[in-house]
Amino acid sequence: MSSEALETAIHHALENYRFDIDIKSPNGKLITPQEWFVVELSKVEEIINAIVARLQSEQ
Repeated sequence: MSSEALETAIHHALENYRFDIDIKSPNGKLITPQEWFVVELSKVEEIINAIVARLQSEQ
């Protein structure tokens, strides 16, 4: 299992929990964070465990 595959799978699984916000940087550019999520830790653990199990079974 590659770290890239795990990261991609986690991002897809957490997509519905993404924190939707635009931040204005000091230079005036709007930044939309893609790696901020609002979700309980127990849900994250559940999602990651399921992804790891699935990726390991594919090997």
